[in-house]
Amino acid sequence: MAQVAHNISLGSTTYKSPDSTQLITVTVQHTLGTPNSTAEISVADPAAKVKVGDAVSVKLGSDGSPAAVFTGVVQ
Repeated sequence: MAQVAHNISLGSTTYKSPDSTQLITVTVQHTLGTPNSTAEISVADPAAKVKVGDAVSVKLGSDGSPAAVFTGVVQ
């Protein structure tokens, strides 16, 4: 079974594999025919200082080669 590789940036904080991270869930939703996409990210990191307007980047993939699946800002 392939390992899911991730690289998630929320503002100045980055969570990435293979490091043990505080990342709990990531859900990315794309709607066909519209430019709107959403990402919902849950972390258990009490030190995370994420605020409205921070940049967000989600990269996911297998076998250590994540590709960009979402970029946006915290709303």
